[in-house]
Amino acid sequence: MMYGHVHAPSITMVDGCQLVNVASAGFPTDGIPQPAYTECILDRETWEIRQHRVDYDLEQAEAVIRTSTMPDSEAVVTLLRTARRVRGRVGSIG
Repeated sequence: MMYGHVHAPSITMVDGCQLVNVASAGFPTDGIPQPAYTECILDRETWEIRQHRVDYDLEQAEAVIRTSTMPDSEAVVTLLRTARRVRGRVGSIG
C-alpha cells in the first residue's frame, strides 16, 4: 500500500502488508533537507521500491521565500534548512 503527504519517506511492514510512504518533494520533516521521491518498479510479479533524495539550490529557495509575501517566511526557511517542523509555526503539528 502506498500513501503520501506525510513528509517523511518510509517503508514498513504491518501485519504482512508493506506500507510505503512515497515522501514529499517539498518540506520534508524527517531531518534530511533534500526532497524525496519513491520509484515503484514492477518486474513480472515482484515490486521493487526505491526511495531517492535529490539536491537543489537551498540558498536560492531561501532567497525566494524571504523576498516573497509568504506569511511567517522565516519559519518556512527554518523548516527547509532543518527538515523539522517548527513548533507552533507554519507546518507544525500542535
